[in-house]
Amino acid sequence: MPYLNVVAEYPAGSRQPVWAALFREGHYQLFIGDGKARLFLKGKSPSDLFNRHYSVIRHPLRKALVTIGADKMTVEVYAFENDYPSQTISLDLNPYVLEVAANQLGPKSKALPLADLADFFNRGVTLEAAEIDGNANFYLYGTPSARQTLAARPQSIEDLAVVYRSMFHYGYNAPYISLDRHEDNRYAKVNFGGLLEDTRIGNVVLEADKLFKTMSTGLDPNTRVLIKRDIKRMVPDFLTSAERKLKDLSDPKPGYIQIRYWFYPDQIRSATDGRIGVVERYQLLADAERMDMKVTLDRADRDTIDHLNRNFADYARALPTYQELNTVGRMMAIVTWLQQIPDRNRVDLDELLSVELSPFKTPRRTKKLLALTAATDTSSEAENSMGAQQKIYNLDAVLEEVEPSIDDKDILELALRHFRKVKDSDLIPSGVKNTHTKIDNMKAQLESLRARIESERMTLDQTNQFEINRFNAMIGEFNSLRDAYNRAVSNYNEASRDGQYNMRSIVSVGGGINLRPKDFAKSLQVPESSPLIQRIRSSREVIRSSPLTVAGTTKKTVKRINEEAVSDHLPRPWKFETEQSTGDLIKKRWTTSNHGNMGVESNSKSGYMHYRVTNKGYFSEMTMKPGRKEVLVATSGYPYEIVATGDFSQGKTIVLRKDKKIERQILQRDTNDTPQRAKWVRSGKRE
Repeated sequence: MPYLNVVAEYPAGSRQPVWAALFREGHYQLFIGDGKARLFLKGKSPSDLFNRHYSVIRHPLRKALVTIGADKMTVEVYAFENDYPSQTISLDLNPYVLEVAANQLGPKSKALPLADLADFFNRGVTLEAAEIDGNANFYLYGTPSARQTLAARPQSIEDLAVVYRSMFHYGYNAPYISLDRHEDNRYAKVNFGGLLEDTRIGNVVLEADKLFKTMSTGLDPNTRVLIKRDIKRMVPDFLTSAERKLKDLSDPKPGYIQIRYWFYPDQIRSATDGRIGVVERYQLLADAERMDMKVTLDRADRDTIDHLNRNFADYARALPTYQELNTVGRMMAIVTWLQQIPDRNRVDLDELLSVELSPFKTPRRTKKLLALTAATDTSSEAENSMGAQQKIYNLDAVLEEVEPSIDDKDILELALRHFRKVKDSDLIPSGVKNTHTKIDNMKAQLESLRARIESERMTLDQTNQFEINRFNAMIGEFNSLRDAYNRAVSNYNEASRDGQYNMRSIVSVGGGINLRPKDFAKSLQVPESSPLIQRIRSSREVIRSSPLTVAGTTKKTVKRINEEAVSDHLPRPWKFETEQSTGDLIKKRWTTSNHGNMGVESNSKSGYMHYRVTNKGYFSEMTMKPGRKEVLVATSGYPYEIVATGDFSQGKTIVLRKDKKIERQILQRDTNDTPQRAKWVRSGKRE
């Protein structure tokens, strides 16, 4: 049976153990065959690499044993080196070979009590502290609260495991979230670091990033509904950055504002006496994107950022995503503390990699929010009394009509032209509206008075002085009212002529969240007598895990249905189906119960071999052609074909390089929905 990549059973976003993403990312590679496994690790010495990464690779090796239905198996460990500048991988074909059994794949340091930790989160707590005691026992501490949520789901040990993976095992891809340019410029590309994609933690930081658009426009970034009033209930003095800009008359030019706001972890830290770490600060701080070239923010943007940071607790009450971001900050404070203490090696923290994650998908792109905040701006002397109005417009319709390749500046011009066609009475200043009403009333009075005058003129007794005086008084009243009417019309026309819509606040806000472990604050060293430490030690309100204590009393841990910390889910074994021979060509086929298909065509005389596998959306194909010392490899997880060249003899080195780009994948299915053939369409040029 050919070797199968261990992550084929775990498509992105599916139910899977935490370690699966490390193997999918390429940090490690493990292939399972018939009674054997091949493990590929980055470095030079296979035996040293196996020992160095044992706490990670032992988890999939245990899975592999169950997959092949054996008590032990032979593992071939290969070392490879990745040359990023040349985009090549050198693979040493001289393996380190060992035999492993399930009872040899346990932790080498004290195991984490995963079930107790899972129950701790399930009870509903605010995470407060962690401890590694003198006997290498690991505890979490928290205070009872309404169960904290992440991505609108209750927090769990899954989330702690994801944070741990992102900060202990990120490799060269530190944790972050950024909204960047997409091939279709109507959208922003969602980029994650630290393997945060397809996790609830990743979703929280993504949604927090998108809320920067709300800080700029007052619109919900997902529904496009105006939520400014909802925020003001909790933050009465909330102003969007667009509103602040409109109040600042020092820059009267209309324009396009593209600000990249980011959250940074500088202030997140724990206080520690060396044994226990207590969350002291957990709020991420907003700022403009920090680059090598210093960016100078205008006053409106700086005031918006400062106001958010100072009043974040109030914003969190109005916006649940910010409350969830605080929950993430608490977990990161604890994991950062673990990174900074030497005692972490006394506990097998990598046990968290065996936790199973619930299915979850994060988006790969998000629709841009194009918004315009408009305000009337009169230059007349009566400006202050004219009651200038403002309004926020969602211009999604403009984006719907443009080509995907459109430039940001062209989007701006289209938005401006679109808005100039809008005649919105809501933008007429209240003073102007009131004047218009008064003019209409005065006009009606003039018409009524004119009719009375004409009627009186027809019946006027010119010999009666009293009647003459009354008629002349009516004429005087009409003339005064007409003069007032003319003045009102003149003032109204002047105000309308001078009034203009201020369009400085068309907004496109990008941004991100930086979560690089090196940017977190160092733990604050405090004595054991510190109030922070003593509160955790002695408060009857604090809950401790393992064994669970509540208000100083030990409670029995209750395993909850469907809330197991570690999965019993295992990759399904392959079942041999058919074998066909045509001359020297042999074709074999295997299947799994979940419609996985694996096929091999080989010719031992010519050296030709073709291998393909499809399983749960995963696809891999390898071809070795006669007379050529190279192998072509294509997978669904990488957009380029890989060419392996060199001497394939035992103990030699081969080189893998990026080749032609795969434009698309067409997977044809028969009526039984069984994958039959995958066709890769490649570009004609070398990349």
